[in-house]
Amino acid sequence: MLSCSVVTNFDQAQCKVDKDCAQFGAEYKYGSCVEGLCEPGPECRKNEECGATEACVDDKCVDRWACLGQNIPAASEPVSFQVPVADIFGEPMPGIPVKLCNAVDTDCKAPIEELTTDEDGLLTFEVPETFRGYLDVNLPGFFPQLNFLPEVLTNPSFLPIVSLSPAAIIEALAQQVGDTADPDRGHLIVSVASCVVGAPDLVISSGRADDKTIAYYVSASVPAPDRTTTTEEGSGGFLNLRVGTGEVKVTLDDEQLFSRNVFIRKGTITSVHFQPAALSVAQPESDEE
Repeated sequence: MLSCSVVTNFDQAQCKVDKDCAQFGAEYKYGSCVEGLCEPGPECRKNEECGATEACVDDKCVDRWACLGQNIPAASEPVSFQVPVADIFGEPMPGIPVKLCNAVDTDCKAPIEELTTDEDGLLTFEVPETFRGYLDVNLPGFFPQLNFLPEVLTNPSFLPIVSLSPAAIIEALAQQVGDTADPDRGHLIVSVASCVVGAPDLVISSGRADDKTIAYYVSASVPAPDRTTTTEEGSGGFLNLRVGTGEVKVTLDDEQLFSRNVFIRKGTITSVHFQPAALSVAQPESDEE
């Protein structure tokens, strides 16, 4: 009877340990050595190993903005929101009065509804599918704030946490970027999410900016006036904008990704969030490396 056996000769084997496989190309950068043979590994383990507009998701490089062009239908029935309201440390704020306002009512003289956060700091409300508007929060000791709802509602729609800042924080922010807060002007905070949440290398502009305005981008949760684009955090803003309505644009390599008109109110923070409609519908988890 014939018999056979496999003898592994390590002098002829491809590898002895995993790191030996890297010599066989990018596919084997994180390859595994199994019985002397190299098996392909994941394409990436961190964002920096992918292209300029890509992110590492589930060990593969994917286009951050691939979902932007997806045809997501607008809502065809009323849309419900449940929005957390918290302080800058993330602590929920129960019992906070909030006005729901129509976008054309820039001073919110006739609120659509007067709301209050529940014991968990959640704000629950419903709006018609064609509604265009914002939340108006004016709380003693805190800087007045306007948070705009998505310009086109999907079902579901997403609105980030409403984070309220003590008045002193705005002065500290102004000092951080090398200026003071002008009481006759307003301020703008912009946040952006890509299809995989993180949104670096974006340029944010405002039609209400002039030579008295200071632009900044957030880096490691700190305003950085010396930056010219967003970090992975996808956040930036403007201190001391002219009062009135103007266009906010978000661009990547001179290509416009998002745009909408929002108004700046005297002595008030305006907050606006941009993200692909497909992201709202998918309700993804946070991007973690």
